[in-house]
Amino acid sequence: MSICVAVGNKVMDTRLPQPAGCGDKYDGSGWCRGSMLSAFYTFFKYPSPDAKALPSPAGGEGLHRPWCHKILGTRPRMTGGRDANFFGRSMIEMLGVLAIIAVLTVGGIARYSKAMEQFKVDKAVSEYSYLIQGLLEHLKDLQNVSKPNEGDIQYGLTSVVEAESLVPETWEKISNHDYNDPYGNLIRIFSRSQTLVIDMYLGGFQSVDGGSASTAFSPKFCSSLMQNVVQPLASVLNEAWFTNGNDYYGDAYCNGNANCIRDISLSEINNVCNYCTKEANKLCGLILVF
Repeated sequence: MSICVAVGNKVMDTRLPQPAGCGDKYDGSGWCRGSMLSAFYTFFKYPSPDAKALPSPAGGEGLHRPWCHKILGTRPRMTGGRDANFFGRSMIEMLGVLAIIAVLTVGGIARYSKAMEQFKVDKAVSEYSYLIQGLLEHLKDLQNVSKPNEGDIQYGLTSVVEAESLVPETWEKISNHDYNDPYGNLIRIFSRSQTLVIDMYLGGFQSVDGGSASTAFSPKFCSSLMQNVVQPLASVLNEAWFTNGNDYYGDAYCNGNANCIRDISLSEINNVCNYCTKEANKLCGLILVF
């Protein structure tokens, strides 16, 4: 049922689900008809513009459309009849709104993904920095775990690392040498020929046809690791080299034609950190020797 309510000098249609009534339609003579029009009739003593009380053509009390216009200064809102869609929205408009929502949603998801990736990179770099700085506090002792001229004999240091609480709880120990971090990288820590060696297989170490590969390699993590962890260690590093053949040396060893860690440019870092993305089935390792 339609209910028209008069408030002050305004006429409001409550728009309840209803059969034809006031606010629903006008009849051919311009009358707003309905069974609940007594409120109008009581409030507006003379429902017609010429101040003559006129009965509704359909019988009962009613409010003539021109008088509504005169009082409200606008067209009355209607939910049915001749101008039923005057205040509606077209299908094209609705599709436009949906398209805008879709674009904003896709953009939001993309920004969220990038933010989450950057968060993981920053967290991993922080963990690696903490680990290496902790190892350097015991550098001489760790170097002396091995003996000179022993070739490639490796002495795993995971027990020492754990005793010093240098490894995050989220890292998984898989041998006396190795850990897997939660970001898909494999870390090997050992002493060899009186040096401390940290092998970082960025993207893991997976067996594939024809050899091994780092299937989860992240150029962004590689670049951030080089800038924020490796380069600041130029004064204490002997060597930092990539498994693709790029070698860089610490301050005490970079002379002549040797590449210095401290002089690596950002563009060069990006180049060496993208080599694993150019070819499949590549093993992407960064080895630090102290």
